[in-house]
Amino acid sequence: MLVDFVFYSLLIGAAFFAVVYFLAKKNKGIAWISTVVVALLVVVFVFPSAEHAKTLSDIAKNLALLASKAVYLLAWGSAAWLTSKALPD
Repeated sequence: MLVDFVFYSLLIGAAFFAVVYFLAKKNKGIAWISTVVVALLVVVFVFPSAEHAKTLSDIAKNLALLASKAVYLLAWGSAAWLTSKALPD
């Protein structure tokens, strides 16, 4: 499941960067700004928020949620970076 999660976040990050790049008339600055903003909005509004931890299990759930958010942002950002390097200026 984690492999699928990373694969789709890579795919979405690369596709979003490329689409915004071409819509912004090949401006990488606008593509980067919109990619970062959308990635952060997805993490804030799509992922569930951490809950108050009453037990050790709840702490582990919160840490796993934090790790999944970090993996998502890392995959999205690295795909956007690779797409940025592949596209001409």
